Amino acid sequence: MRFLALLLTATLSLIATTTTAAPRVQVVGLFPGAAVLNVDGQRKLVRVGQTGPGGVVVVSADSRGAVLRVEGVERSYGLSRELSSGFAEPERKQLSIAKGQGGHYWIAGSINGQSVQFLVDTGATSVAINENQARRLGIDYRVDGRQIVVGTASGTAKAWKVHLN
Repeated sequence: MRFLALLLTATLSLIATTTTAAPRVQVVGLFPGAAVLNVDGQRKLVRVGQTGPGGVVVVSADSRGAVLRVEGVERSYGLSRELSSGFAEPERKQLSIAKGQGGHYWIAGSINGQSVQFLVDTGATSVAINENQARRLGIDYRVDGRQIVVGTASGTAKAWKVHLN
C-alpha cells in the first residue's frame, strides 16, 4: 500500500566563507507554488513571491522545477538529488532532521500535491491529520475512507483510514 511519499533532506555541516561568494543554492523539495530551498546549509519552505535564505526569491514552482532569483539573476532549478556524505549513508538507511522550535521535529512534505508541515513522531505507525486539515486538502474521508479505531497516547479514538498520494 502506498500511503505517502516525502522528499527529505538535511545538511549537517555549515559552509563558512570569508569572501563574498555566490550562495550555494539547491531545491530539495517541490510543491505547487512553493519550493524547499537549501541555501548555504539553511533550509526553508518558500512560497512563490517570497524571499528565502540568502535573499533567494522563488519566482515560480511546480512539480517539474522552480525558477529562482539569486543575486538578481533568474534561473531554472531542478530537484537536487545531492546529499552530504554524513547525511544518509545507504548501508545504514538513516535520516537526520534538525530539532525545531519548542524541541519538536518538523519536515516539509505534501499530501495530494499540497504542501503540509509534518510533525515527526517516531512512535507513530500512520500519518494523522485532523478534520480541518483534511477539509483544507480536499480529502473526503467519509466517502473515500473507512472508519477504524486507533490507539493513541490518550487511549483509543475513532478515525478514518484513507489512501493518499
